[in-house]
Amino acid sequence: MRPLLLTLLTACQVRAASELPPEEVAAVDADGDGAALPADCDDDDPATRPGAPEQLADGVDQDCDGREACPADHDGDGRGGSDTVLVPVDAGCEGTPGAAPRRDDCDDDDPDVGPPRTWYVDADADGHGSAARTEEACAPVAGWSAVADDCDDAEPRAHPGAADVPGDGLDADCDGLDPCWRDRDGDGLGGSEVVAGTPEGCGAGALAVGGDCDDADPEVGLRLWHPDLDGDGRGDPATVHIACRGPEAWVADATDCNDGDPSLPRSWFVDADGDGHGDPQRTAEACAPPPGHVGAADDCDDADPAVHPRASERCNGADDDCDGLLDALDPSVADAVATWRDADGDGWGAGPAAPACGAVDGWAPRAGDCDDADPTVSPEGTELPYDDVDQDCDGHDLDDVDGDGHPGGPGGPDCDDDAPSIHPGAREVCGDGIDQDCTPASPACRLPPELPTADSDLRLELLGSWPERLGASLLAAELTGDGVPDVVVGAPEPRSEAGGQGSLYVFDGARLGHGTTRTDAAWARYRGLSSSHFGESLAATPEAIWAGGPTHAAGKGVIARLPRPLSAGIHTSAAYDELFGGLGRRGFGVGLAVHAGTGVALVTEEVGAPLARAWGMDPWVPSAFLDAPSAASTGQAWSMGTATGDVVAVATGPDATGGQATGWALAWVTPAGTTAVRLGPGPPPGFTGELGPGQLVPGSSLVVLQVRSARDRVSLALLPDLTGDLRPDLAVAFACARSACAEPDEVWLIPGPLPLGGLVVVTDDAPEPTRLQAATAGDGQPWAVASAGEVAGHGIPGLLLGAPGLDAGRGRAWLLLGPLPTGTVELARVGVDLPGSRFTASPGTAGLGAAVASLGDLDGDGLDEIALGAPATATPHASGAGEVPEGGAVHIWRGRGE
Repeated sequence: MRPLLLTLLTACQVRAASELPPEEVAAVDADGDGAALPADCDDDDPATRPGAPEQLADGVDQDCDGREACPADHDGDGRGGSDTVLVPVDAGCEGTPGAAPRRDDCDDDDPDVGPPRTWYVDADADGHGSAARTEEACAPVAGWSAVADDCDDAEPRAHPGAADVPGDGLDADCDGLDPCWRDRDGDGLGGSEVVAGTPEGCGAGALAVGGDCDDADPEVGLRLWHPDLDGDGRGDPATVHIACRGPEAWVADATDCNDGDPSLPRSWFVDADGDGHGDPQRTAEACAPPPGHVGAADDCDDADPAVHPRASERCNGADDDCDGLLDALDPSVADAVATWRDADGDGWGAGPAAPACGAVDGWAPRAGDCDDADPTVSPEGTELPYDDVDQDCDGHDLDDVDGDGHPGGPGGPDCDDDAPSIHPGAREVCGDGIDQDCTPASPACRLPPELPTADSDLRLELLGSWPERLGASLLAAELTGDGVPDVVVGAPEPRSEAGGQGSLYVFDGARLGHGTTRTDAAWARYRGLSSSHFGESLAATPEAIWAGGPTHAAGKGVIARLPRPLSAGIHTSAAYDELFGGLGRRGFGVGLAVHAGTGVALVTEEVGAPLARAWGMDPWVPSAFLDAPSAASTGQAWSMGTATGDVVAVATGPDATGGQATGWALAWVTPAGTTAVRLGPGPPPGFTGELGPGQLVPGSSLVVLQVRSARDRVSLALLPDLTGDLRPDLAVAFACARSACAEPDEVWLIPGPLPLGGLVVVTDDAPEPTRLQAATAGDGQPWAVASAGEVAGHGIPGLLLGAPGLDAGRGRAWLLLGPLPTGTVELARVGVDLPGSRFTASPGTAGLGAAVASLGDLDGDGLDEIALGAPATATPHASGAGEVPEGGAVHIWRGRGE
């Protein structure tokens, strides 16, 4: 049915809805708005249908609800506000109470507030608008004005009510005129009378500038005033007040560039040469320096950058530092030379120095003239001796012409001031007829043949009565730092003394004179350990002084190390190191020697098992030097070991049958490493039979001396050349301790060089070398052997021998001057037909020769001093003789030339 109906409607005229049957009307939507009759109240208008948006006050019911939307009129003034009301569409918005035809009420709650007002554009924001553009609004709008009276909306200075400045060409008050002031006195300022002008200017007799306080007086008028906040008399040009008189704290000056700083503006000065210093004559005022200007106005030459107050004054004819002083007249001149007043013209000046640029008459470039009135006196003057005038200005007159340190001339002690070898204290040369030491009589040319200890030049003895054997050991070593050898003396207590300690005394060699010096004057004293019998042996290495105490710890002994440098005063055992005590051998430390130049070797006196050991310096670890098994020797006598210089010697006692001693004695003569070699009646390990001459001991750098002698005490010393062949020699001393032994004591001199690692067989019947023989046998005491040094000054060192057991224990000693003859030499000839001296023990002396030593040159005369120890108490021996309890002493003789 519906397609047919649409075809019919298309083909025929459309009939009104009222003419259609009801069933057809409901299906018609002529305007295509989706709503059909009868719901659509106007099917010809697609904007009208149920649900369509209602248009305000247009007289049409768009949503087909029979009502129209109108602006609400709450205050009844006939104008609609923002609210909306619905009224019957037939009634309409106009004339319906509570509704209005338009929404134009600015306040619908106030009947006195009507529609929006007209606003005028205010382009220059001066509060006055222009009718050129308008806008309706209920409230003021920015950039718009309620009045339209602005005559120039592009000029904010022009508007009604503005102050019209006369003659500026601007109608500021929009009255069409530019006012002017009449200038009656012709001073260029208008008075109070205003005349009309035009925007083009003022007429004749009128001025655009007014403010003349007295227009009848051309001298009075307005001025510009500026604030002066910092009180510096300058005003801020940015702020102006025009008046005849300025307010308080305002000034007419307008040159202040910083009104908060009274120091600105300031003066700046032209710096033409760029040296940082300006020309005081050319200035500019400003807060900051203009280009090419500086703050300092102290340049005295602004065309020279090297001239300014900070420059160094130089000798160039200019005032470089701008202080008004030129060259040497300026005390600060840098390159001037110092000169001194030279009144006598000798080229040397005196007094205070003064700077000079070049040579100046009357001034010298050298100071030091001690008499500027005498041209012969200056540091270059020729000294004339003994005239009490210091010609060369060295502080004294020439009274030591030969420079030997002793003044001559009238009254001077130097008896020949032209000979430097002649002066008090000089070495006296015997037999030349010259008095070298300026004494009335010269001493004997050499030590006399017989010298009792009472005639010694110096005696060192104990102070007090404690039982120490001063002089049991001797050593010379420089310890006080003055370059002069010092004397080290061992003083062990007797071995019969229970708990005996002993001491080591150090005497300052430079302070030893003549006469007697007691131990309280010693530079240092070192006390030993309890029962150590400290000081029985001594040795020195570059790092330490060594001392042996052979009876420490139940008779096993100890050695102590005193590290260098030693210090003055009294010291206990806390000042040194106790080393290697005991080793299970009796008499440990009875002998000490320098080993290989740096270490220390020691020997014991153990019966049947002598021992020698050596220690290297770093580390302090003992290494076997030579040893003997306990069965090597079974004799009852002491087996004595000694050590002197670079030589170590050990000899065993006689064999079990009382026969000859056939042990080994070894001498260390090179700085090679230690080598263990056993002592014993047979050869060293690794050999059978006997070693022949020149055979080497494997791994050894030792000289092995095979001793075949009935004498059973052996001591050795390596000595300087005694035979004149410029090679060191070896001294071997033998003593006989057995009562059945009637052989005299002897000292054998074996000339060097000794064969390294070789065997030297020493027997009683050896014809060579030199054999120095005592007249009788001793009592078994070991002999002391040492070099005497240059005691006589004849170029060959002497030999010192000490035999403390001779003469019933009083001892005896000899000084032999080389070269010595070969063969057997009786010591009784010394001092008779053999050059040398015999030392004998004066009453009260015992044990003379227990220690002998050369002390070096103590008094600086070129000759060495010698020392003999007389410790008073002898070492126990086979004869059973008792000990002498005296304190002992050291006797020192000064060297004397021939």
